[in-house]
Amino acid sequence: MRNFISRRLHLLAGSRGDAPGSIKELVVTAPIRSAIVAAALAAAILVVTLNSTLGNSATASSRLNVGDIEFKQDVRGATLVHAYGDDRIALLTTTGSQCTIKQWFTKTDGGTPSLRSSTTTAAGACTTDTTVPAPATNSALRVDDLQAATIAYENLGGRTITFDTTGNASLAAGSRPADVADADWNDVRPYMIRIDVKSADQQIAKFSRQGVFTGTTAIVNAPAASEVHYVPATNPLPTPSELRITSVVRSQSTGTAYSGAREGVTVTFTGGTCPAMPTTLNLSYAASSPDGIAPVNVVTQRTLTDAASTLELAGVANGSGGAITLTAACGVGSEVKQAVANYHQELPAPALTVKQGSSAEQYALTWTAVSSLTTSYEPSWATSFGTDDQMPETTGLTATKAFTTGTTYGATITFWVTARVGDDSTKSAPAAIATAWPATPAGANMVYTRTGYSGNFVSGQVTWSFTGTCPAGTTIQASQLENRTGQSNGTVSNTVNYQGPFQNNLTKVSWSPSYATQGYLYGMGLQTRCASPNGLYSPVIQVQSNNWITPFATPAQSSWQAFNFRERVRGTGWTYSTCAASNCEKSIQVDWGTACPAGTWVGWSNWYSRSWTGNVFTHPYGYQDNWGLPSGVNSSVVTYYGAQYYCSSPWANSPYSPATGGVNVSVLR
Repeated sequence: MRNFISRRLHLLAGSRGDAPGSIKELVVTAPIRSAIVAAALAAAILVVTLNSTLGNSATASSRLNVGDIEFKQDVRGATLVHAYGDDRIALLTTTGSQCTIKQWFTKTDGGTPSLRSSTTTAAGACTTDTTVPAPATNSALRVDDLQAATIAYENLGGRTITFDTTGNASLAAGSRPADVADADWNDVRPYMIRIDVKSADQQIAKFSRQGVFTGTTAIVNAPAASEVHYVPATNPLPTPSELRITSVVRSQSTGTAYSGAREGVTVTFTGGTCPAMPTTLNLSYAASSPDGIAPVNVVTQRTLTDAASTLELAGVANGSGGAITLTAACGVGSEVKQAVANYHQELPAPALTVKQGSSAEQYALTWTAVSSLTTSYEPSWATSFGTDDQMPETTGLTATKAFTTGTTYGATITFWVTARVGDDSTKSAPAAIATAWPATPAGANMVYTRTGYSGNFVSGQVTWSFTGTCPAGTTIQASQLENRTGQSNGTVSNTVNYQGPFQNNLTKVSWSPSYATQGYLYGMGLQTRCASPNGLYSPVIQVQSNNWITPFATPAQSSWQAFNFRERVRGTGWTYSTCAASNCEKSIQVDWGTACPAGTWVGWSNWYSRSWTGNVFTHPYGYQDNWGLPSGVNSSVVTYYGAQYYCSSPWANSPYSPATGGVNVSVLR
């Protein structure tokens, strides 16, 4: 312990804790101090760290030197130490028949702090009942124009002590180092007292120096008598009332948070009351699982009543289990009351985040830590296409999962991670991520080409290309739709008469609908999609071809099919003279046979006739003709020839049919 004290004397600044530790007062009577100096005197190291800049001011330098010397003397000679927050300390020294009370404190005037001191006296020796008044108004200026003058405390074990404004002490939560005695670690008396003084004058700060001033008294924790901190007073100390822990729950304010759950506990208890004095409470946690966890404790002074009270303890690791122990004492050497409760700090669920990785098949997983203890994490996954598995365990907080190229487009992958500490485990909420398909390539450049296969004049082939490609590992598929058909009345129907199956890499199809005919308007739709190996598909894109009109074949040559009105027969090679004077009766209807495809009609026709005199006439098919023989002539011959026509639809006309040869017809009287 003496080596440890020696090391403490060389500490120049700063405390080693982050949680409060304190004591209301240090009681050392003059007889005790004279009888057993090591066990009776509450000693302190004074470190005045001067970050103030004094420049060339002799007054400032004098104040620092004198203040440093006086403060060290005040601490060394103090019979009692009272601390109030971090800006006021009272040092009580018995001198003869009176008690001298020297206070060092921070006072703020006009918004600027200064370090000051005041001295008062009280009749009789200094005792715990000596009243410490408010600092005198006629205090002495020690250092002015400050940013701050903060007073800090540590005990013999190097543990930070903090005081509330009424003087109650608390020790910082933590685990005792192996080379520190338990009595030193849990001592609530200040051993080192440090005032950090920092100047607010920036010009002075340019010439500042840091001074460290130390002074000590001989405070030692006796190893005998159950390691009491000083020789007990002659008057017996009171005994705390019976102590009972009523609940232990996870703290909402103390301890480091892991995945939103703090590694601390709130302990509610009753009892432990000390009549007319504060109770020294020691709250500790000793883990029994997992192995190898150092105990933690916090020591504080509290004035208790019969009402339930609470204490906070940090360092109760998530995933650990053990015993919560609370002791209460009415000063050093009093009887100690104890209460114990078993407690298990549950593991919180890790918070899992999943993001798309560097490719569509890669996913980056991150999660939050659940405990300060060594933790293993096992990520798992399941896909919307029916596969699942676990990933290797890790103690880190990240993982990457890669799937086969092309298998994740359109899929939802659900991840979760299981955290394990010892025999404890917990699972995160599932985190799902969907990988969207890129834009589906569309069909383009759709072209109909007539081939006339299988005896169907208008049958052909429709070909196309694509506007792009599907992502790697997937295949483009296409399906044709026969969805545009011209009607005989000139309208267009968009009814889907047929849709072909989706086929891989399809770029052409044969086109020969049973309803297709010459000279009509048609069109075709094309649907495309990308297909993954898992049977997942991208959104279907549909495009429409330009309309095309099927070509006409050349119509067949006409055949003679004239109708003789007198005999009412067709295709005869004679007719009659029916003209007398100026009156002519129709004798023959000049019909010619035609062959237009279904749904089309004769759009134009014409034929020629030549009389016996060489005159030539021309008329359309179906013209009703007549002839008149000259007087005295009983018969003659006329010739019908050069008959032609073409077929028409609402959208096109066929080529002309071949012209016919001559047909001689006898005209009889």
